[in-house]
Amino acid sequence: MRKFWLVLVIAFVLGGFIGAEVTGSSFSILGATVALVLTASVLLGLGAYFHHQEEKKTKDIPPEVRRIFAGMSSAMQETDALITRAKQQPQKDPPAQDRVSAGVSSLNQFIQVAERWPEEERIAAMQLMTNIIDGKTGDKELSRSLLSKMSLRNRATFMLYAKQIKGHM
Repeated sequence: MRKFWLVLVIAFVLGGFIGAEVTGSSFSILGATVALVLTASVLLGLGAYFHHQEEKKTKDIPPEVRRIFAGMSSAMQETDALITRAKQQPQKDPPAQDRVSAGVSSLNQFIQVAERWPEEERIAAMQLMTNIIDGKTGDKELSRSLLSKMSLRNRATFMLYAKQIKGHM
């Protein structure tokens, strides 16, 4: 509605200056009023035309089709409710067999990646991974000294794989 009034004000001002050019005065109230009336009638006429078109479209849809769309929207709401409930339910842990096989798969991937590392870094990573698999993660100084032998990139890669493997064990 604000845009409608803004357009009318702009039309009023422009019409006043255009009318002033024609009559030779500084501002023409007659020109402003004519521009205002013409702009308002064009906008209101277009609004009435498009409103009539929309009403015609909604009347053209038969009641059977309306019921089908209503049924589809209720089915969508039911589906959304089921998805929401499924997301809220706690996830079950995978069986131990699946977790172990996923851990072994991650370990094999890590070994393939580590084979491309320099020998000192590869040996340090394998010692650390052995400690993680055996559950001997208590010696922090040993872990820090082994990690310090690795480059920053290889250390980050090791930490990602270690987290994956530890989660599966």
